[in-house]
Amino acid sequence: MTMTSISQKIKILGLVPLLSFLLFPLASRAQESVAFSVSPTIYDMTANPGQIWQSTVRIINPNTFPLTLSVTPNDFIPKDEDGIPQFIPLDDQSLEKKTLGEWIETEKEIVIGAEQTLELPFKISVPEGATPGGHYAALMISTEPAENIKANGQVQTSQVISALVFLRVTGDITESSSIRSFRTADYFLSKPETRFEIRVENKGNVHLQPQGEIKIYNMWGRERGTIPINQQTLLGNVLPQSVRKFSFEWASEWSVTDIGRYTAKATLAYGTKDRQFISADTAFWIIPWKIILLFLVVVGSLVATISWAIKLYVRHVLALAGVTPADLRASPAPGNVKEKPVKKNLSVADITAPIGISILDLRSKLKKNRGPWTDSLVIYKDFVKTYYKFFVGVGAVLALLLIAAWFVLGGLTTERSYEITDPISGAVIAGDVAKLELENGHGTTITLVNRTADENVLKSVSERAIATGFIVATSTSETGAPEEKTVIVYNPEVSEEALLLSRLFNNALLSAFTSTATTSEKIIVYVGKDAISSP
Repeated sequence: MTMTSISQKIKILGLVPLLSFLLFPLASRAQESVAFSVSPTIYDMTANPGQIWQSTVRIINPNTFPLTLSVTPNDFIPKDEDGIPQFIPLDDQSLEKKTLGEWIETEKEIVIGAEQTLELPFKISVPEGATPGGHYAALMISTEPAENIKANGQVQTSQVISALVFLRVTGDITESSSIRSFRTADYFLSKPETRFEIRVENKGNVHLQPQGEIKIYNMWGRERGTIPINQQTLLGNVLPQSVRKFSFEWASEWSVTDIGRYTAKATLAYGTKDRQFISADTAFWIIPWKIILLFLVVVGSLVATISWAIKLYVRHVLALAGVTPADLRASPAPGNVKEKPVKKNLSVADITAPIGISILDLRSKLKKNRGPWTDSLVIYKDFVKTYYKFFVGVGAVLALLLIAAWFVLGGLTTERSYEITDPISGAVIAGDVAKLELENGHGTTITLVNRTADENVLKSVSERAIATGFIVATSTSETGAPEEKTVIVYNPEVSEEALLLSRLFNNALLSAFTSTATTSEKIIVYVGKDAISSP
């Protein structure tokens, strides 16, 4: 081995620690989880042809290192009936500018510092000849440039979060909708648990957000659950010429008295100008056959016992009245059709005679008794033993009446706990377990962003929030087209406080975001025009 080759090997070996030092941090960074969040995730606005609309999207970087993100506008259409959007990349060569994605202007790439928040501005320039109706696009914010994702096909290695934009262009707007179908997963159930599915069709040219509820009633007409639909959410839009499916899991408190036929009635409202209503209903049965079989056996046994006791009592009454079974079976003599069996009309006294005779017999024995009280107990015992058939019949009647009363009163009970669950997320969206126990904000810090043209609205909104126990950290105003609806963007950690705020501001829309960033801004209220008219 020559000195030159040895020297080259030493140089190579010397580079190994240096390369390890340089490459290992990069490998570690590649394996390190990258997270970021975007809020709000949905923008819903109205604009006129030729109007320019401006806003910002908030991007939070909770990582301990700077984050480079790519921003790409895309159009989208409904992919299926579950509300999942199908994103359509823009044609960079198009000069017609017919789609919303082509009207959006924003930065293509941004850098956010470690544990920092960035407000990304974007602008929508609506052309003069824009088609009236709904237009839909998304700001695709990803950890890798869009062209790299397309070229490499490595979507799984990049994180992409979209902020959806719903735009109504004024003009010839058609709002028309219907309920295509409404049903339960099963028609016959063994317990009060099932999935409701309602499919809403949009026949117009602008997106709709049907809002309403589904009420569930048992066979006695008592309510056994209420399912809210789109009452406090930005989601749930039905795009033009499409069908949107809404599914909910319902589980009610179980009671045997609630068996039978159930009815569910869905009532939805839609429309931004003229409020229109659509409704549908469906039915299903709850039949726990094992319990019903046992119930029928018990009731059948009681009925048989009562029938047996009545027959014995009737025979006894007839015997006291002098009517024998032979008299009842008597038939006309041959050749003499006019001859009939002798009949005896029974009076009320005749029918009640066995009871009267039994009571007189008991009184007589008790009067004759001169012994201790234990002798009286023996007399009562013998009395019950003698007339046990009568007591068995009376007991069976009372038991049957008690069962009937228990069944009816149980079915008429107004208080019955239930639970409504979103089958996709698994989150409980209604029911007793979702009742709000919070009475005030308990010092939760919120940020107010005025998106109305009224500069005085922040004062009113701030005063109401403070009076309810919230702390208003900052209040700002954003320029651009006024927003109609108030939107509350919140961290899931403070979901109850966000729900309280929503009720405070006229059932404002809610939009949750996930963030591990250390920030006091857990709740951001984007104040719209509807907050002005709220009480």
